[in-house]
Amino acid sequence: MGVALEPTGPWTVAVLALPEERRTRYDLLGDSLVMSPARGVRHQRASFRLHVALDAAARAAGAPIEVLEGVNVILPSGLVVSDIVVADAGATAEDGVSIGMEAVLLVVELVSPGNA
Repeated sequence: MGVALEPTGPWTVAVLALPEERRTRYDLLGDSLVMSPARGVRHQRASFRLHVALDAAARAAGAPIEVLEGVNVILPSGLVVSDIVVADAGATAEDGVSIGMEAVLLVVELVSPGNA
């Protein structure tokens, strides 16, 4: 389960400047910074396998998309990191740290005890 922190000042997408850490995942929903534990092995295995299947289908179809895991998606109300995001390939051409929600075509969230 994620824990929401109330702001001591408004939280913004500046959370992208937080150090990358494998044990905690950060989402910004409105003014709340939501911290969730890292995903378990079973969760990661399912995410990887679904990623591989989606990527193979997209390549076979010649679709101009990119299948990504754990990418920062900027929303009008904050920032989320979904398990899998299918996005327009043109929006992912640069090696940025986030993509805008307008480039997102599909979002996949796997439910596990840590994020139910």
